[in-house]
Amino acid sequence: LCAGAAALVRQYFREGFFVSGDKSADPAADGHNPSSALVKAMMIQSGEPLHFQDSMDGGYQLPPRMPHLSQGFGRVNLENVLWFADSDFAMVFKDRVEIAPAGSDLHCFTIDDDAPADRPFRVTLVWTDPPGTPGTDRSLVHNLDLVVQGPAGEFEYGNQQVDADGGAIVDDINNVEQVTIPAPWAGGNYRVYVIARDLPLGPQKYSLVATGQISEPVVCEEPTCPDECSGHGQCKFGTCSCFFGWEGEACADTTAPILDPALCETPVTVSDSPFSGSLAPAPIVTSAGPIRLRFKSDGSVQQGGFLAMYSGGGAGPPEKTCSDTGEVTSSVGVLTDGPGNYGNMEDCQWIIGDGGAVTLSFTEFDLEQGWDLLYVRACANAACTQHANVPGSPFSGSALPPAISVAAGRLLVRLKSDSSITREGFSAVFYTGAAAGCGTTAPLTGSFG
Repeated sequence: LCAGAAALVRQYFREGFFVSGDKSADPAADGHNPSSALVKAMMIQSGEPLHFQDSMDGGYQLPPRMPHLSQGFGRVNLENVLWFADSDFAMVFKDRVEIAPAGSDLHCFTIDDDAPADRPFRVTLVWTDPPGTPGTDRSLVHNLDLVVQGPAGEFEYGNQQVDADGGAIVDDINNVEQVTIPAPWAGGNYRVYVIARDLPLGPQKYSLVATGQISEPVVCEEPTCPDECSGHGQCKFGTCSCFFGWEGEACADTTAPILDPALCETPVTVSDSPFSGSLAPAPIVTSAGPIRLRFKSDGSVQQGGFLAMYSGGGAGPPEKTCSDTGEVTSSVGVLTDGPGNYGNMEDCQWIIGDGGAVTLSFTEFDLEQGWDLLYVRACANAACTQHANVPGSPFSGSALPPAISVAAGRLLVRLKSDSSITREGFSAVFYTGAAAGCGTTAPLTGSFG
């Protein structure tokens, strides 16, 4: 079915249907030879969600968001993307657009004034990634980001995944990114950014498809920043991203210290600090004296942030493996399948939490895609005999799941593997109550946390 759909997409472009909604009288002049990325983007753009069966409780449900582990971007339905003369939506495509390293392209779309509230606006970005190196930890070579800015300045990021706190997760493992706005503002202007996040081999070509009751405005400009960020920052999406040492809406104010300097009278920057991006830093160890941590963000893009455990002057937090399952009574610790690859036919289960707030944050994750699964379920009673999957569960593959939190209750964590391929498994930090966050600037004096 998908092969036939791809052939129809190719015929649609080669015969020039996209020009007027009917087959062109002169396909040689009006037709377009679509790239493989464009054909793929059109098919993914057409996707519809399907009900899937939860493999733990057997119930059927629609995915909470797309894409989803159970079905990717859903069922192909070309009626959602192939525009014809009698279609009630518009389709805009860009093909073989080249973007340079560290570059950023802007595409603008305006929703029709009479657009119905239930007509979604959807954008799909696809690129053909260069060949990777076998055995590497990350398959993706070139990383592009899709960012959609709405009329009120709100942002949606490619594939629209979120962590347990609702914060956006910026996709850095796929060469397909999609944003769907279910109910766009009638008459609203939407800015679609394609950002070259990492292009180690040089320029990259991409394809973009947009559908909805849309048109392309004559003028498409990026928003400006106040006072051009006073020369102390970079303008990003109309918001100043201040350089180190500066803050404020226009980066005009110097940054005040966040702690009494006496707590670290002669601080020395550790190797590779400051840290940024999505790679976890190596453990930091000192033989004596405190460590001062400082987190600083700019005024635009938000991501999942960080979680770190510390210990000193004694034993560190407990670690629970597949050889030590059951109820976990400690308030903080680590869950993991254990050293090396997990075994075949594993069925490891832990229950964490004391009835109050509990958080599970993953630091490593590598399971056989689709066959070996990690379930995280919220318990409905104290004994955890009744429970339901948290959003996104079960988890599989190599993408790091988002942090999972419940305000009150317990979590059941269960690893199940099949009888063949095994991988390195997972590791996750758990804690009850609240972690020391940005509102905590006093010294942390516990032996671990």
